[in-house]
Amino acid sequence: MTKAEIQATTYGKVFTLDEFVNLCDKGLLISYDGQGYFHDGTKETEISVWNMDLIPDDVWDRYPYVIWYNK
Repeated sequence: MTKAEIQATTYGKVFTLDEFVNLCDKGLLISYDGQGYFHDGTKETEISVWNMDLIPDDVWDRYPYVIWYNK
């Protein structure tokens, strides 16, 4: 699915993984603001973007999108 197709199916804001990382690096998205879950291009996962047990290589290879939910 494309970013636009995913956005049409969710209440959250859809970001590419690159967009999400860039926003986090700039301090625009932080854990106090909301919650994000990885999306594999087919379905949203239950894997939080704040999960510290994840290995970055696994994330980049598997999840091209993040669904962000503001608090």
